[in-house]
Amino acid sequence: MNREAVAAARALFCCIVYMAAGCVSPRIKPDAIDTKQPAPQFSQEQAPNTIDPSKTSVEISIREQKLFLSHNGVIVRVYGVSTAVRGAGNTMRSKQTPLGLHRIYKKIGHGEPIGKVFRWATPQNYIVSIWETVPVRNTPRYITTRILWLEGMKDGHNKGKEIDSKKRHIYIHGTNQEGAIGTPDSIGCILMRNEDIIELFNLVREGTIVNIVLSH
Repeated sequence: MNREAVAAARALFCCIVYMAAGCVSPRIKPDAIDTKQPAPQFSQEQAPNTIDPSKTSVEISIREQKLFLSHNGVIVRVYGVSTAVRGAGNTMRSKQTPLGLHRIYKKIGHGEPIGKVFRWATPQNYIVSIWETVPVRNTPRYITTRILWLEGMKDGHNKGKEIDSKKRHIYIHGTNQEGAIGTPDSIGCILMRNEDIIELFNLVREGTIVNIVLSH
């Protein structure tokens, strides 16, 4: 038997001895392998994102029926929305979508399932089905999944007597009638698809600026 064969036989013998003794190859450090640490699991609410909510802003275009999310002044998301059937307007009981600068007064619905119904910003004890086809005009519309409650920032325009967006309960919120998104369908609020409002909810914070304009 030549030297190479002898060396190979010795190496094989050593490996067998190590395995039988429960040893680990000296090339692998036992503390370099962590079998106790599970892979990180993230829910949709906790998913890591490179977008910093403290640096985002929102613009909503009524004519385009679009919501633009910007991060550090750069548009990073565009969502379809539905604004008021009656168009733009700031007065109480007008059933119109208010114009101008707003901020997010309150975020409501963290952790709620898709289709969860809200009344007066309070979650109810039931869930509705989401319709993705074009809805019939007289079918029920519900506030679903998440709410971003808006507050006007300009006295005499969208803040104050008879023109107060916050008192009008103007929200950005999910809807059970997703088939209407892209066309006016609300009585003042800004409606979004449910998965979209969940994503937006996680990318903004209370205090985030929301500018509602006629055209982007």
